[in-house]
Amino acid sequence: MSETQWGDDDQQPVKKKKGLPTWAKIGCGGCGIVLLIGILGIGFLFTKFKDARNPDVQWPKLQAILPFDERPDYDITGVQLGQEQYTLTDLSNGVQGQFTRVPGARGVEAREEMFAGDTPEMPTDLVVMKFEDFEKGVVSVQGRELPIVRFRMEAGSLLKKAADGENPLGPSCFVDLTKPGEDFLFFQLTVPRQDGPVGDGQVREFLAPFHVGPDRTATRAMMEAAGDAVDEAVDGLREAGERELQKVLDSAGEDG
Repeated sequence: MSETQWGDDDQQPVKKKKGLPTWAKIGCGGCGIVLLIGILGIGFLFTKFKDARNPDVQWPKLQAILPFDERPDYDITGVQLGQEQYTLTDLSNGVQGQFTRVPGARGVEAREEMFAGDTPEMPTDLVVMKFEDFEKGVVSVQGRELPIVRFRMEAGSLLKKAADGENPLGPSCFVDLTKPGEDFLFFQLTVPRQDGPVGDGQVREFLAPFHVGPDRTATRAMMEAAGDAVDEAVDGLREAGERELQKVLDSAGEDG
């Protein structure tokens, strides 16, 4: 295996065409479609993709393009149809992250369309949802400065009706994870029902288990701190339970 290259690749091809963007054709960066499937419960749409929901099949495939030390605690769906897309869901809060790898010339073109301009080249109104409030920036993740495009997904009337009048979507962002000499790899994070934009901390937290950049010291410390907090909470609950049990036993002894 060749040594991992972490530097940023600044080569940007010249824009040359209009029409439906390449990256939209390959899956629209998620475009909230997998999120909608989760909201509407249309699980059968994935049944034709063999092993799409099998974690023992999909996690190793994702690990091959984005390494991690331990399997993260996310639900995973993977689809490989000319490109690779892996959608991870935090079942505790509904937050979704999607990794998409696009090989070859299509990837170069898609990367240009998504990150070269002030806003992505994309359809902003898909009837069932709209994309609004684009904001381009940079996010620091594990020692890398990564291009990020934040935006908001607003549900159409049909989806809002199904969600009791609320917008079941919310803020989202695209992050360019591509390493020099490798195929285009981007990440989309969507936080349902959040009012404000996706924050840098939310991006870093979701990506923490993965080897995104060379500086994982802070990431490891954050994960260890989170683990310590969980351990302390479990210990506290155990001690409280033991105290309550002892009270019951003492009371039973007195009554006897």
